[in-house]
Amino acid sequence: MAGQGPSANVRDVTTLEKAQWALVAYREEIQQGLIEAQAEVARFTNWLEQQRPQELASQMQRTKRELENAKADLTRAEMMQNNMGTSADTERKRVQRAQKKIEDLVRQREALKRWSHRLQQERSLFTAATSQLAYRVDSIFPSLEADLKNRRDALAAYLATLAPKSPSNEDRST
Repeated sequence: MAGQGPSANVRDVTTLEKAQWALVAYREEIQQGLIEAQAEVARFTNWLEQQRPQELASQMQRTKRELENAKADLTRAEMMQNNMGTSADTERKRVQRAQKKIEDLVRQREALKRWSHRLQQERSLFTAATSQLAYRVDSIFPSLEADLKNRRDALAAYLATLAPKSPSNEDRST
């Protein structure tokens, strides 16, 4: 018939039962995948917007203290250098390292802000796509499962009405 999908000559109820259970398992697998994907996005969002900024703030505080200590040590070393002729190169390098580390932390903080904004945009797209998929799974799969059950029941009823072949009829045909 035109307009219909492919047909199958199914004469075994267990085949339809297996197809029905496979469909149920597939639906559950899709739903579980959606849950896991949403949880992973939530974990990453939490890391990007909560945990990492806190880590950077702690690192910034420690590095500022290191810079203050390095500057104090440099001042003492320069005073000693004037009095005793010693070098303050080590202290200068510590100050430079601390300043560079602060600059790196500032860049990381700015990058986090950019990533957070971008993540919000991408998360909106992800949420829309997964919501559509979840809706389709929730609306289409139950009707497919019911259709398979109805076909299975109809086939079982049909097969029950067929008269079994008697051995005497089979012997005459051979």
